[in-house]
Amino acid sequence: MAATLTAVNYSGMRRVAWASAAPLTDAVRAAGVPGLAPVVRAGAAVTALVLTTDPRGAIGFSSFGVLLYYAVANAAAWTLSPTEGRPVRAVPVVGLLGCLLLAFSLPGTSVLGGSAVLAAAAVVYAARHAGGHPARQ
Repeated sequence: MAATLTAVNYSGMRRVAWASAAPLTDAVRAAGVPGLAPVVRAGAAVTALVLTTDPRGAIGFSSFGVLLYYAVANAAAWTLSPTEGRPVRAVPVVGLLGCLLLAFSLPGTSVLGGSAVLAAAAVVYAARHAGGHPARQ
């Protein structure tokens, strides 16, 4: 379930739902409602997650991922030039530090779970790009 939650967090619900709903899409398209397939697939994934895990753990895990995402966004804002609309230098610094402080003040299981998934994703990324193949678009 953690992998499902991570995929939803980092890839976006719509992208994951469309990519994993091909057979369902065909069935729903035959019924005349093609836009319903990703909604059904996402609803089924969320229902399975709620029924099989403690939602509080999923919320903490998700919060850790979102806070890390925004920490990266604040770090990226630091690299902008004034002509690119960079805010006052203190804004991304405070944002980065605040996100990291909040992320690592979550319950230990949330931090450990989020860190484990982040490490696994880094290993997969490194393995996929080790042969010098360009990233997929």
